[in-house]
Amino acid sequence: MQNHQKLRVICNVEAGCLGPDGGNHIEKFCTFAQKQLMALDLGFVHWEVVPRTDKRVPEVQYGVMGKMINSDQAGKFLALFNEEIGHFEGFIADQLSTLIDQYWGR
Repeated sequence: MQNHQKLRVICNVEAGCLGPDGGNHIEKFCTFAQKQLMALDLGFVHWEVVPRTDKRVPEVQYGVMGKMINSDQAGKFLALFNEEIGHFEGFIADQLSTLIDQYWGR
């Protein structure tokens, strides 16, 4: 599946997730996390991990074929791969938590 056909998952990560010095580490963490998530290669997901600089932006955003979609639409896309949106978003949260620990060497 080509990248433009995959579900684009944008993880908007707040600097505060990295602790009081998070602002000094967020760019480096996002680069680290994106590489790790890309290595998972789910086959139907294209990952993007970026700093969340605007609280109005959701923690997770979705897109496909160059257009942004809502979580209901993302759920329908995921259903094609026998995946449920709630489970998938839990997976994302778990992965990011694990990656934060890895980043800090815990």
